[in-house]
Amino acid sequence: MQHAFAYTYGLPSAVANYTPPSYCSTPWDQIVLKWSGTCKGRQYDRIAAVWFGGVEILRTCTAEPTSSGIYWEVRKDVTRFASVFKEPQLVVLELANVVDDTYTGIFNINLTLEIYSSKRHLDHVNRVSDNEDIVVNEGIPSHNAKHAYNGNLQCNFEKFVDGPGETTSSLVFPANSPADLIIPIAKADGLSGGHWFDLTTESDIASVSFNPPKNIYRAVLEVCVSFHGTDEFWYTNPPTDYLEANGLTGYPGNGTFREVQIFLDDVIVGAVWPFPVIFTGGINPLYWRPAAAIGAYNLPSYDIEITPFVGLFVDGAEHTISMSVKNADGSWPVNGNLHLWLDPCTSQTLGGLLNYDAPLSSLNTELDFEGLDGTFHTSAGRKIASSGYIVSSLGTLLVSASYSYEFENILVYQNSSSVQIVTQDTMVTGEIIIKTPSNVVFSQHTTSSFPFYLSSSDYSGANSMYTEECNLTHAFNQDILTVSSSVSMFESLKNSQAAEGSMTVVGSSVTTGIGALQQHFDFQSSEGCYDRILHTKNYSISYDVTDLSCQVSKASL
Repeated sequence: MQHAFAYTYGLPSAVANYTPPSYCSTPWDQIVLKWSGTCKGRQYDRIAAVWFGGVEILRTCTAEPTSSGIYWEVRKDVTRFASVFKEPQLVVLELANVVDDTYTGIFNINLTLEIYSSKRHLDHVNRVSDNEDIVVNEGIPSHNAKHAYNGNLQCNFEKFVDGPGETTSSLVFPANSPADLIIPIAKADGLSGGHWFDLTTESDIASVSFNPPKNIYRAVLEVCVSFHGTDEFWYTNPPTDYLEANGLTGYPGNGTFREVQIFLDDVIVGAVWPFPVIFTGGINPLYWRPAAAIGAYNLPSYDIEITPFVGLFVDGAEHTISMSVKNADGSWPVNGNLHLWLDPCTSQTLGGLLNYDAPLSSLNTELDFEGLDGTFHTSAGRKIASSGYIVSSLGTLLVSASYSYEFENILVYQNSSSVQIVTQDTMVTGEIIIKTPSNVVFSQHTTSSFPFYLSSSDYSGANSMYTEECNLTHAFNQDILTVSSSVSMFESLKNSQAAEGSMTVVGSSVTTGIGALQQHFDFQSSEGCYDRILHTKNYSISYDVTDLSCQVSKASL
């Protein structure tokens, strides 16, 4: 798919038809989405997303161009969406751009889906042109009848040892097995601005009703979200009381805490405390040339295990998933993908909710300010835990899922608020346990932490000119331990960046400045490791070392 995004703000999204390749038979080993773009001139960063059949597979920010032009490329492993790619789909690419006498950059975007398979049938090749954009007025198809029980399917499941000398067959919960069906929790019509819901206040609700199949044995909701406008830097927003006390209107507010709340039939089943992604024009644009901030080109999505609730929505009735954003004070495009694993040996699984505990989140803000200067300390916590049972064609499983959330932000204003210091940390832990009546067959423990520090000083000049000096450190850290009857696997990711620099701004244009960035990407797992250290300064890479033996120095940035 290729498309040139000139003035596309408020216009229909770019669309094309996707047809599964007949020359590459399933099962597929890996699927990779390749996004490549070029742009020349002057342009802001723009948020974009790609949906296949209403299922979001990529959310990304564009690079900011130069007068001589740029090229950038993003590659994302999208194997988890394999069931979507096995069927013809309408592809929607939303990228709202503005082109005028000032902002001249046109984004030329190319999408390619790379499918890798050890088994190939090349005798019947039926390709669809990658260069053809086909406009089709088509919504999201119904998934219920298409994925109903088929009694002719083979029922091959692993065996779980249920006790000494006893073996019981049961369904499989492999760590990386793609879902059998993915239902979009999104706007049905994606042609008018994409499939996402744009939530702008706390009272806005994104709600989707659906009829799921009745033979589900596992369910995971993937939440896709980003933040823009007056909430692009929500982690720097002062409390509304501060703004009102100083007579400040039109400024971002509502404090520094945001929470995406997830409801199933009006019962909260999960939450997202988001990683503070910085887009390519954020804080100081000179930091992000040629490297981008963590998550800017591939925004993280967030998985919520809702398997304990499966027994409540395999009754054949219509059910609803809703999302809202606590303290929203800007634009929050949000939608979800409901990943479902189906029992091919029965038309009906059964189950029930055994325990559920989701007290209200604790949120506390301490204010200490005089005039424009002050300190604001915000802390929050939440726990959501549930357990249930599922009766499948081959046994009974007990499933528990628990999540714990912790948040702290200290925001300091000095020198009539021209100096701002933000220190923030978010930690989320999740635990999933699957067991038979006598034996644990699958467990997964995940710990995520998002430390963030920003120090910014502004110096005003004449004629709408100011100089800003900034220091930034942030990180995306995640540890995952997975244990099943057949495998034990550990993954640890520590991805950190430190940036410093200054810029002089006249009006809305950066006229001079410097930007330096250091990044350390450290991934270790039971199967191998990858370590890379990158230094950039003033549009150039000054140091770039990759070590697969992981003996590179672990010195902090």
